[in-house]
Amino acid sequence: MTEQDPKTVFIRTSLIRTADHNYILSRHAFLRGMTLDGFWMAAHAAEKYLKASLLLNGRDTRFFAHDLVALWKAHASMADGFMPDRFVEPWKASKTSLDAWGDQTISQFVEYLARFGSPDNRYQLVGYLYDSIVLQKIDQLIFFIRRTCRPLAEEGQVLRDGRAWRIWDRLPLEECTSKEGHELQSFFIEANPFWASILTAQPAATPYRKKFVFQAGSLQIAIAAARELGPDRAKPAVIDLLQWLLRHVRLSRANQGKVRRALRRLTAADDKGSDADR
Repeated sequence: MTEQDPKTVFIRTSLIRTADHNYILSRHAFLRGMTLDGFWMAAHAAEKYLKASLLLNGRDTRFFAHDLVALWKAHASMADGFMPDRFVEPWKASKTSLDAWGDQTISQFVEYLARFGSPDNRYQLVGYLYDSIVLQKIDQLIFFIRRTCRPLAEEGQVLRDGRAWRIWDRLPLEECTSKEGHELQSFFIEANPFWASILTAQPAATPYRKKFVFQAGSLQIAIAAARELGPDRAKPAVIDLLQWLLRHVRLSRANQGKVRRALRRLTAADDKGSDADR
């Protein structure tokens, strides 16, 4: 596809432009304590960049839906020569519960992002585990994927320069880094040492406030509330909650299966108790 090809224009405006906005929004959310929205927007952004890269290189994306891991694997097989296996440690990071920089491959991190940024977690059904180093990894993930959003057979040589990333001057990231005082610039560059080092060709400094957050899933919290009702009322309340979910709340097939299996275990225990009474 050429620069003027309508398909290229469509991909850039439909996928890359909106992914840039999703990415900047995810950074803003993470840094302001809206962690679930940060995961959701980051996964959105990664999905769109991956689809853009695949489409610009003649691949089909119709059957991936929102499967971030499957998209990543398809992209990795196509762009393997242009992607690192591991993150670049911009400073000496201490160990965290989510693994230090060198212990987690980018593929493993994509699986992590897919879990907590999945459609299943829109209503906090899964919950999340967040460490401030996660945002630094998202910044790198976006950089590495986004720069492959070009026809690699024709333009791959550009990426021999490890700092090359620009695609089109009319995209949000290009605009906010080129225009002093751009309204999105502060959201993009805040606590973003990796991109700052790319833009300034200076070594990255440690910029972020150390933070660790665990959030239980909504269903876990509701079940915990039911258990607080006391030994006689707790189990019926949990059964009622799970039955109500199946009747009135739209769940993914995977989550429907989990709820049904939990119900079967609970009601099977009741049936055994009834048999023993007889």
